[in-house]
This record gives sequence, C-alpha cells and structure tokens, in this order.
Amino acid sequence: MAGLLGEGNQLDTLMEELPAEWVAGANRLFRGNEVFNPSLFALENNLAPNTVDRLCASLSAMGLLGFDLADNQHFYRRLPFKLNRILSLNPRLKNARALLDAADDVQLVSVGAGGRTEARVRGTDVWHTVVVGGPEPARCTCPWFSGHQGQRGPCKHILAAQMRFA
Repeated sequence: MAGLLGEGNQLDTLMEELPAEWVAGANRLFRGNEVFNPSLFALENNLAPNTVDRLCASLSAMGLLGFDLADNQHFYRRLPFKLNRILSLNPRLKNARALLDAADDVQLVSVGAGGRTEARVRGTDVWHTVVVGGPEPARCTCPWFSGHQGQRGPCKHILAAQMRFA
C-alpha cells in the first residue's frame, strides 16, 4: 500500500508529529463506524481545536477517519493493520524527516521579504532549490514537484525545508 487517497494534501498538517500514544488512544477510544464530531470531541476533552485538527488529519491520512459526504459527518473506522504499520505508510513525511536527520541536507540560502525562505535541499543526485514561507505557495525544483505542482501535496524537499525553517 503506497498511501491512502488524499493523504498528500494532509502533509502540511502532519508535519508536526502527534505522539503515537494519541493515535493509539483514539484507536482504543473509538469503535468502528462510530460517528466522530471533531468540535464536540475538542469540547468534551478540553483540547484546542488545532490539536483536534491535527489528530483528524493524522487519522484521515492513516485511513482511520473517514468522511461521509451524504451525512456530512466524520466516522472512525478500524483497519486490519497494526498501528505501527499504518504510521509508517507516509513515505514523503518519512523521507523529509530523514533529510533533517542528516545535518547538511537542508541548508538555508536566504530569508527574503515577508518571511520567504530559500533553501537548498539534497536530492538523490543533485541539490534542489526550495522556496517556502510568505503568502505564495511553496515551490521546489525536483521532478516530483514539477510534475504535480503541489496538487498532491508538498514534496519531501518542501516538507524538510518547512520543518527546518518554519
């Protein structure tokens, strides 16, 4: 399984990693096909809305939280996978974190007006230029980003630059 439908568009939300205990806790707390109201869950558990948004994004990207368009509501679903396996399914996020683990793979080039940051990020054979921050969408010179233009979420180079410099 390479990923789940729409997971690429959730990567910005997933960059700030939630503790694995939260995902495991949600898996214990919710029953399969149970209706899930994020606002009510936040109020009942005294959680900030952005924390619940991150939890929803994580659960959705893992395929554990669905959305029923006909009923206009979220629902929790159990999948026949171990949680550790599901957590490892996001290759771009995993690869971005690997780039950050190597001290010199993400380098600051400049910071411009409005917080626009230019970085060099190591690719497989070449260095890629990445621009993040500010009002404009992030960009990268890698082939993956060039082919998708952000329509499938950010590439690993953009994610690494955002995590390092945001």
